[in-house]
Amino acid sequence: MTWLDVIGAGWRGGFQAIRQNLPLMSAAFIVLVAFEAIILPFFPVGKFVHHHYVHSSTGPIPLGRWILDLIQATVSSIIIAPCMLASHRFVLAGEHNRVFKNFPRVGYFAFWITLVHLLPAVMTFMMDRVAGAALLGLVIYYVMARLVMSFPAIALDISSPIRDGWSRTKGHWWEVVSVMVFGLAPFVLLAMPFALGFGFLGRVFAGSLFGLLMPVIGAALASELYRKFGGEIPEPSYGSVGT
Repeated sequence: MTWLDVIGAGWRGGFQAIRQNLPLMSAAFIVLVAFEAIILPFFPVGKFVHHHYVHSSTGPIPLGRWILDLIQATVSSIIIAPCMLASHRFVLAGEHNRVFKNFPRVGYFAFWITLVHLLPAVMTFMMDRVAGAALLGLVIYYVMARLVMSFPAIALDISSPIRDGWSRTKGHWWEVVSVMVFGLAPFVLLAMPFALGFGFLGRVFAGSLFGLLMPVIGAALASELYRKFGGEIPEPSYGSVGT
């Protein structure tokens, strides 16, 4: 199975997960729209891609603007965490409409995904403030790639999921990066026109839509990587109710 096969399987599984968990995905989208409408006016036009702030001015990012970016990343991560978890559970276990049957799992997943999503914000703040910030950025993205398969492990209640996911990326870093970058690149390209001149409502809609699609498809891609590299996969349940 090549990395292109993984991308194809991830896209198919991700969109099937959306269809099979449509009430959850729709509710998350509505909440994201409301949140983006509130917070977007505080940012320049470049603020459009989930968890990424485009800083157009020279010099360090202002502290107040960085705090807003931190708030946006944190709240958005919490909103989309159940959707990402649902994507993992559907792709790897055939499960749908059961995410909130296990609140401890949702909370644990939300904590770790929020923590990882905040790492780029830390790097952004360090730029132009700390010597060697570029090297720190490389370390952060290296760590993020190594943790990609930890989230399917969390979704499957694997013991020591962070260690499990970290060990599965050993020797496969470039393939993980290739799958995630090329698998999610179409969303970035599609979002750009909205960021460049589609007005406030267009940016709110795009920010919410792509802010949901990218993590959900990203979760499906990570799930397919987890499957490829020998993750423990349970028997499919395919149910809509249960514990």
